[in-house]
Amino acid sequence: MRIPLYLFLFLASCTAVSVSTKKAMQLQLHAIEGGLTQLDLQMRDSGLVVIMLDAECPICQKYTLTLRELEARYPKTAFVGVFTKWNDDEAITTFARQYELKLPLLRDPRHRLVRALKATTTPEVFLFDRQGGLQYRGAIDNWFFGLGNYRPHITEFYLEDAVKALAEGKTAPVKVTRPIGCIIQQ
Repeated sequence: MRIPLYLFLFLASCTAVSVSTKKAMQLQLHAIEGGLTQLDLQMRDSGLVVIMLDAECPICQKYTLTLRELEARYPKTAFVGVFTKWNDDEAITTFARQYELKLPLLRDPRHRLVRALKATTTPEVFLFDRQGGLQYRGAIDNWFFGLGNYRPHITEFYLEDAVKALAEGKTAPVKVTRPIGCIIQQ
């Protein structure tokens, strides 16, 4: 049986993402509280949300309330913030205190996780199921539609819809969206 080229390329890219996410889940990241940890150790019953953050990114700052609300609304899903810029522990702690973030905060100063997930933007979110499979990646919602451009009312709740679906044993209604925010400099 001959597989069409487009199908072969699609299947190859799915396999590459799968290998990449498995590697990402086991990378050693710096915990702000001290020591090293891995994303797979943060996993909860309904999965794991990884949020790429930058303490200096105004869009990350604006989304902190949304992140706090989602974390409170879905306690069986783990939420972890990963700082992609060389923000020192003090800057990250100040950010967390100022914006009242209680979720675990990690640093990826060498961008190993950024490269493994092919992250491009802060904030950019990644939702993993219990087995470490990537279920959703992209924007938190459609509040921002360009740098400095945002809607008065959010109409699409991509991350929340995906988290809710995963908690109910379903697949995310949308798998990928384009994140809007600060570019991760590599």
